[in-house]
Amino acid sequence: MPDNLVQIQVDAPAVSIPGCSYIYAPRGQAGEYAPLAANPYRGCGHECRYCYVPQAIKIKRSEFDAGAVPRPDYIKHLTKDARKYQAAGITEQVMLSFTSDPYHLDDTALTRQTLEVLQEHGLGICTLTKGGTRALRDLDLFRPERDSFASTLTSLDDSFSTKWEASAALPGDRIAALKRFHQAGIYTWVSLS
Repeated sequence: MPDNLVQIQVDAPAVSIPGCSYIYAPRGQAGEYAPLAANPYRGCGHECRYCYVPQAIKIKRSEFDAGAVPRPDYIKHLTKDARKYQAAGITEQVMLSFTSDPYHLDDTALTRQTLEVLQEHGLGICTLTKGGTRALRDLDLFRPERDSFASTLTSLDDSFSTKWEASAALPGDRIAALKRFHQAGIYTWVSLS
């Protein structure tokens, strides 16, 4: 492995701490992405025609596609959960997000606050996004020895992406973000969908 790469390894699946719902261990195949997850928003706005989330969280697709909305009192609840994970000595990565995109089209200040809270409580961070270079505003928070950045790619063709992911960043923009994070020494990966 080249000197500038750090391998992030998940040794064993994490378990959710009882009473925590803002930080949780993903179930099923989702656990391959990260041992823990958090979802600061409800809805997304990238308008991906194939998205499973509206059905999974029982929200109308039109409402989901209208844009991401911060979950009420999110930071307060996240901090409470993060303290419990810290007290238990759990330091795994927490991935944002399974039910939204941390770098959606609207205000993503909550994403940055979420990453900061997780780090303040000893947790690693990982983001999975179709937001492309919008994620660069938080590059300074990512630690090469600890965190990772990922992007979902469904195609390298802009017209395909525009048809199926109408408001997501174009593939080249996502790849540009991956390159910048990689150049900063952050472990990067791609979810091929």
